[in-house]
Amino acid sequence: MNGKDNQAGQTDALRQRAEEIIRQQAAQSPAPEIISTEEIQKILHELCVHQIELEMQNEELRQSKLELHASQVRYFDLYDLAPVGYCTISEQGLILEANLAAADMLGMGRNALARQPFSRFILKADQDIYYRHRQQLLENGEPQACELRMLKKDGTAFWGHLAISAAQDTYGNPELRIVLSDITERKFQEEAGELTTRLIILVNSPISSFSERMAELTAALQSWSGCEAVGIRLRDGNDFPYFETHGFPSEFVNMENHLCAYDKNGELLRDSAGNPVLECMCGNILSGRFNPDKPFFTPHGSFWTNSTTALLATTSEASRQSHTRNRSNTEGYESVALIPLRDGHQIFGLLQFNDRRQNCFSPALIEHFEKMADSLAISLAQRQAEEVLRIDQENLQAIFAAAPVGMVLIDETGMIINSNAVIARLVCRDHALVIRQHIGAGLGCAHSVEHEKGCGFSPSCPECPLSKGIQQVLQSGNSVHGAEMEYTILVDGQEHHFWLSVNAEPVLLDGRKHVIVAIDDITERKQAEDLLREKIDELQRFHKLTVGRELVMIELKKEVNELLIKNGLEEKYRIADDEKK
Repeated sequence: MNGKDNQAGQTDALRQRAEEIIRQQAAQSPAPEIISTEEIQKILHELCVHQIELEMQNEELRQSKLELHASQVRYFDLYDLAPVGYCTISEQGLILEANLAAADMLGMGRNALARQPFSRFILKADQDIYYRHRQQLLENGEPQACELRMLKKDGTAFWGHLAISAAQDTYGNPELRIVLSDITERKFQEEAGELTTRLIILVNSPISSFSERMAELTAALQSWSGCEAVGIRLRDGNDFPYFETHGFPSEFVNMENHLCAYDKNGELLRDSAGNPVLECMCGNILSGRFNPDKPFFTPHGSFWTNSTTALLATTSEASRQSHTRNRSNTEGYESVALIPLRDGHQIFGLLQFNDRRQNCFSPALIEHFEKMADSLAISLAQRQAEEVLRIDQENLQAIFAAAPVGMVLIDETGMIINSNAVIARLVCRDHALVIRQHIGAGLGCAHSVEHEKGCGFSPSCPECPLSKGIQQVLQSGNSVHGAEMEYTILVDGQEHHFWLSVNAEPVLLDGRKHVIVAIDDITERKQAEDLLREKIDELQRFHKLTVGRELVMIELKKEVNELLIKNGLEEKYRIADDEKK
């Protein structure tokens, strides 16, 4: 029966009831008086007017009902098709009603959601947040709002914003109305930005060592991502070992630490371009071997999967583009993501995220990982380069300190950047007077000090042999080995002359030209050579004498041999046999 027939039936029933009431009233009333025709016509007129009024009211009521029905349709359309979720919750915390958006967010059908506890869809660690706001609402009636982590039916987590208000059902029982919004994207953007900023500050922090910073970095990434294990690989020579890990078993790290492939003879394998062959999926990412048409690669050059078991079952090594060891799958890790770290176009490392649960990643999350890695890589590459430079400088300082000869590091302007204690003793100066001086002035060269203190390579000091030699090394880039020169220094206004043996090696430090100079004092050796030459000359003169020749020769040879042995010059100054006789 349609609405019109139903309305007509109601009207007939109402008319019958009215006629019955009139008959009852007529039976109880005294006999009516005879009225005139005019009065009858007047009554009939009023009845017609009243009937028309009733019909008009009935039409208005019908229009109102139609408008109410249309409004209800629009309301339910808006309710069901709203981009946010709407839920009605009973006083006991059960879902009474939910719209399509809420059902989609929670991963269940609307009918299946009915009578489900709303708290079932809230991460256990965040349920106290929900209960606290719910209790405050019930106590004071003020609307509440909160952000917490929620769960779909399949266990997938997402961030939700809850706007909670109080209401009543048709019987006056209290209810809760919840407006649910998925704010995962916004939260990830906020957290990724905050995390990236925090990580960059951490990496650039002047405190602690680089290793300690990297340990804190991996711990922060593990906490933010929610993954069981996080690792960072960085270039070390030809290989990319784990620099730091958090959450991986030590056995896994030891077995997966190196990626370079070797032949049966233990020789490093190289590709056609001469680059070392890096194995496994990590090797793909680090070598830039990826195909963005494959669902497990991204256009950015990352790899990710939510099920290593399914990936291995549905792909071949050829499609995966490398020999894979499958150790992540053997260890039980189902969700794996590998994100490259780039310095310009050069890949110098990667971030690795592993979890034994499936479906930990989404395209949006991987994109967040990539953005974060790109921002982090800039600072990380700089800090790694600084760490390498720091280690080189420490090694250089150790070499300087342990060297038995004088060591000096000179920059491209001729300034002494570093030196050891042997140099200070050699030139009879305090170490503080040597550092930050140009080579001539720093080493007390009489010419530099006399003409212009600290002149270094100044044309006004053309006589400093060491300055001129270092300048030539910087200009030509050629090494100097075993150069010998006479050097004069001023000590308390007095000139001191001695001989130096100099070795100079050009190096690049922090992108700038430098020279490492090793200086040995060979004055005693030079003096011994001079004395030896005198003795040889004397020996040759006495060779011509006839009287006492044998005795003199024996004595002279003895003295010469002693001098040769003492100064290690047997090979350099060998006396001919005929001269020894």
